[in-house]
Amino acid sequence: MDHHLNPIPRLFFLNSAENTFRKCIACERDLYLGDCDYVIEKAIRRFPEIDASEVIFEYAICTDCAGKARQKLSEESRQRIDELLHSEKVKENSLSILAQATLQNGDATGICMLTGNAIDDCEEYQIYAYCRGTSLSLNSNAFMLSGKAMEIIAELLSEETKDELDRFRDTFFGLPPELEDIINSRDLIML
Repeated sequence: MDHHLNPIPRLFFLNSAENTFRKCIACERDLYLGDCDYVIEKAIRRFPEIDASEVIFEYAICTDCAGKARQKLSEESRQRIDELLHSEKVKENSLSILAQATLQNGDATGICMLTGNAIDDCEEYQIYAYCRGTSLSLNSNAFMLSGKAMEIIAELLSEETKDELDRFRDTFFGLPPELEDIINSRDLIML
């Protein structure tokens, strides 16, 4: 293992334990082998009035499975998301945030990559980390998308894509019908 890589930040550990994610949610591949890149995604709701937060959902998925899942989204949705993420505004925000992250061991989770909102101003947000083995992937940083950013992205999704994201949710999170609104297609975005 290359010791110059940044370790996975603790905020990406499993919520209920002091452990990191070991298996892909889709294919159960051992992510610690270091033979593939993978993404950790966590959605968090903050309760600032009581200085608390809760994890809405969390998972790790290898890039092979993530790519397959993303291909199931409609072409229209993928194109709209890509156009948004490659816009000048997002590029400018990203460069500024990533420059700060370089000084903080790859952690760019304090400011939304899309809106520029600070994490302390967000009631809900999602954090992402691209990893390999027990470290952040080379030339990769952890980052955050605010609830507002997720709303912007959700507006770009076709009904076909929302249905596919609901299928992903049902397959991998298995929520009973009365709790399905906790994780909706607005929350699950295959970037």
